[in-house]
Amino acid sequence: MKQTYRNRRNKSRKNLKRKTRRYRKNKLGGHEDEDLPHYHLLIKSARGSTHEMYERFVNSHLDRNIDVGTIQDLQNFVIDRGLNTDTTGTPQPFTLFWKGKKLEDSNIKLRKIVVEGKKLPLYKPNEEPIMVFLNKDIGDPVNFEAHDIDWRDPDTPGRP
Repeated sequence: MKQTYRNRRNKSRKNLKRKTRRYRKNKLGGHEDEDLPHYHLLIKSARGSTHEMYERFVNSHLDRNIDVGTIQDLQNFVIDRGLNTDTTGTPQPFTLFWKGKKLEDSNIKLRKIVVEGKKLPLYKPNEEPIMVFLNKDIGDPVNFEAHDIDWRDPDTPGRP
């Protein structure tokens, strides 16, 4: 097939198309404020499916309008995605666990959570996902041990 002048001209324009930031971000992966310390958390629902939560940040940055990630963010994600539903699809009260320890106080920042001497991993999805258990399946959540808190963090409330 013989190329006409018009086809050659369009082809050359296509090759000259500039790669914009949006193009690079969509094609190469990433999100806004990728340069800041952040988490990509995996959450396993009560029915067994695993979902990656949108990025949550370690620290607040008022100049970029970024809030620090808390356990409340995890709870909101579970409720919004319907990860706390039983087999009939009815939302149920739930408790979050990581590495077998209960995540209880919704105001605790994610950077303060310590289980077995380890913190949630930064930048990559956690190998051990945060588990959602329905309270009707596990009984009273008070009977489970909660996570430790990193007291070295200067923003920890009630810090000695």
